[in-house]
Amino acid sequence: MPKTALAILVSDIHLSDKPPIFRSSEPDWFEAMKRPLNQLQYFANKFDCPIVCGGDVFDKWNSSPELINFAIDNLPMMYSVAGQHDLPHHRYSAIERSAYWTLCKTGNIINLNENEPIEIKNGLMLHGFGWNVDLAPMLSGDLCFHLAVAHRYIWAGASTSYSEAPETNHVNHLSKKLKGFQAALFGDNHKGFLTTTKDGLTIFNHGGFMRRTRDQINYKPKVGILFSDGTIERKELDCSEDKTLVVENDTSTRTEIDFENFVVELEKLGSDSLDFRKSILSYCENQNIEKEVHSLIMELMS
Repeated sequence: MPKTALAILVSDIHLSDKPPIFRSSEPDWFEAMKRPLNQLQYFANKFDCPIVCGGDVFDKWNSSPELINFAIDNLPMMYSVAGQHDLPHHRYSAIERSAYWTLCKTGNIINLNENEPIEIKNGLMLHGFGWNVDLAPMLSGDLCFHLAVAHRYIWAGASTSYSEAPETNHVNHLSKKLKGFQAALFGDNHKGFLTTTKDGLTIFNHGGFMRRTRDQINYKPKVGILFSDGTIERKELDCSEDKTLVVENDTSTRTEIDFENFVVELEKLGSDSLDFRKSILSYCENQNIEKEVHSLIMELMS
């Protein structure tokens, strides 16, 4: 029996009013965001199946009306959980104040939560576990294909984690919590991976939808295609039109601030003479912090 495509899997779209520093060379950031969104819709049309998102549709919960209007016009209809970036102060109780919720009211997003599984096309049952919601096994014995959709940090190895990532967030610890599911989509960790547990559970951590940081210069965003046999195939998005800052082996400027050293420098000034804005300005100049990072810091303080 031929396998059927059940859903297009995506996460961490992070729609934003302004480009991140790494993408500040884009002549039109809204057009740049539109390109991968159009590709997402293309895959949904090609495989004739719905889109399911693992959260963080927006980069900020209080996005501007301009960005919300852009999303209404360009974000494909999708089923999604809310990530922490979608929620006011990371609180689900305040979700109705968010840009994410506006998209729910327009019908671009159908919100998933842990209390109300939703059965959609081809017998696919969606179970939502948004930000800060505990995973729970699926106890139903029906014939639906059960997909867990979660926004929480998980990792599968050194290349998909950070140095002190909690061991409890390793995929090996998910089997009990996701017992009864045929597959799981995760968002939050921007390092994408696809793996299968010893119990045969397919886990897809989508990763970032768009390249947003300098360390993603060689990163290839991929969406997942979920099939009725439980397999997931990854399809690469075309990033050939992306405009990014030139990455050079230049050690004369830095993109990171050593905050421990920064605090020490502030302490040297003494509390009476401390002018926070001037101190940061002086520190960035003395430490040769890259001008784009410097400008962003100044903008955030304005």
